[in-house]
Amino acid sequence: MSGKSGKWIWEEDGAKVVRSIARTGPGCHEGCGVLLYVKNGKLVKVAGDPDVQFNQGRLCPRCLALPQLIYHPDRLKYPLKRAGARGENKWKRITWAEAYETIAR
Repeated sequence: MSGKSGKWIWEEDGAKVVRSIARTGPGCHEGCGVLLYVKNGKLVKVAGDPDVQFNQGRLCPRCLALPQLIYHPDRLKYPLKRAGARGENKWKRITWAEAYETIAR
């Protein structure tokens, strides 16, 4: 990563590259150094950060699959509440306020 040591954000091949440390799921739970490549506001690539001693530029499949996980069509994007009996797979969309109220009970 010549010339990028110490930088947190830079441009590379038309993508904005953001240096990050994955600390919690769905990424790595070990605190690996991650380079996130973003084009037009969309995460297009994840790579290991060779400047981080812990993972030395390597990543597990879980971290490498972050773009697919983030943009998967079945990913939940808003709160849902069961609308039928358990196992019927019937759900209704609710507001975040309703979701927080339900969880707080």
